[in-house]
Amino acid sequence: MQRRQFLAFLSASTLSGCFGGPRRSIRLGTLVVSNRDETQHTLDVRIEADETVVFDRTVSLTGARSDDTDSADQSAPSKSWDRVANTAGLYRVHVRLDGGEWRETDLSLLRRECVDLLVVADADGVADLTHLSCGAL
Repeated sequence: MQRRQFLAFLSASTLSGCFGGPRRSIRLGTLVVSNRDETQHTLDVRIEADETVVFDRTVSLTGARSDDTDSADQSAPSKSWDRVANTAGLYRVHVRLDGGEWRETDLSLLRRECVDLLVVADADGVADLTHLSCGAL
């Protein structure tokens, strides 16, 4: 499956079955921040482990070309980091777009041992966070 089709599928899929049960430690793999909107955006990403900030970045991404806005294409403006956190922990991810309200996801509720994270700014002015099994990005 091509990367464009794969990421488009992930954007449309639900997260049913991913949450539930007690909190558990997980490892963080790759983090990708991407802009699918034609407008330049600033994305803030903060990751906490047990109330301690372990990753805090503000990324300004240029607008995507008009042919890049339909899916999270690899040619859309993006920035990535490998091995965001070196140890397993109880992680919470906070994202916000253009200084708006923070959106939080508690990764310790996932039933996975390791996750890659994809944060995408879209044309609706939303920063979507998708989590995938490690190695998917």
